[in-house]
Amino acid sequence: MCDCIFKDKYNRHSINGLYEILNEEQIGSNQYLEVLKNDNDFWEIYRKLRKIRNKLSGHMDKRLDLEILLNLLGEINLNELFDFVNTLDKTVYETAFTHIAIQTHYMSNEPNGENLNIKNIIEINGIENKPYFD
Repeated sequence: MCDCIFKDKYNRHSINGLYEILNEEQIGSNQYLEVLKNDNDFWEIYRKLRKIRNKLSGHMDKRLDLEILLNLLGEINLNELFDFVNTLDKTVYETAFTHIAIQTHYMSNEPNGENLNIKNIIEINGIENKPYFD
């Protein structure tokens, strides 16, 4: 989820995240994303979780015994993990309401979110999906 919000600078195949798109397209406000981007505690938790994810599910790290990897997994503080996910979700939610095009995409995850009944929606036509391979 985090890699969908901020481009992963350590992965050469990473696509732009919401933060980069807001800046490139000059739509909405990245104020909430900016706060998250500068939150050192958030990134510390991210690095810890990413390390475990990479070694166990992204690619099995054969240099470490499975028992060591499972112990790392067992040491995760679930409250910290839930706070991390909730922080991400809240940031995206707040950011979605800074521009109607983002809000519309976010609403599709809500019950009846596709049933928009607003007649004066503007600026959505400029945001279109682009082919992956140009």
